[in-house]
Amino acid sequence: MISTLKLLAFFLLHVPHSAIARGAKCSVPAVLGTSTNVWANRTLHATSSYRAEVEKAVAAIEDEKLKNQAAKVADVGTFLWMLVVTA
Repeated sequence: MISTLKLLAFFLLHVPHSAIARGAKCSVPAVLGTSTNVWANRTLHATSSYRAEVEKAVAAIEDEKLKNQAAKVADVGTFLWMLVVTA
């Protein structure tokens, strides 16, 4: 799985520093009602590194029933939520 430090480094290298410094904002605010499901027509995919971590952990489980249940976690889609908080 990508470490937080690697992710932060990627972010800092690929986002213009001027955008970070000025707290860049969207020109139009995103407004979603509680009935809106933005993921309704999307498919989340498990990353290969996430799947490998899960499979490694599952291999260490001895109880077959628990092992089968835990293996299903590898199929769960992943996402990343980034939040910028300014003072």
